[in-house]
Amino acid sequence: MGLKRGDKIGLLTSGGDSPGMNAAIRAAFGILGDRWLAGPALAALTLASVWGCARQLWPERRDAAIVACAMLVASAQFLATAMTPYAMTAHLALNSLWLWLFLRDE
Repeated sequence: MGLKRGDKIGLLTSGGDSPGMNAAIRAAFGILGDRWLAGPALAALTLASVWGCARQLWPERRDAAIVACAMLVASAQFLATAMTPYAMTAHLALNSLWLWLFLRDE
């Protein structure tokens, strides 16, 4: 009794009990040495992505990128979730990276 193709796809894409991307990222950091560094690394990726987005939107205004990054770093939610194993930091990092790549002119 095997699963049909549609059932397999639903099993792979459902958010219920599947480990997800955050677990894979934390596992990769665990292999590299310390899984608790995943949050700070994702926070740094988010900061770089926000800087890149601001520079794409306002290329002549470097201060806009500084203000955007300062506002991100001043956010208590950003800092708190970067210190936890929850997936919010990974969501923000990957979404901001996608936005930065989307805004590129290439």
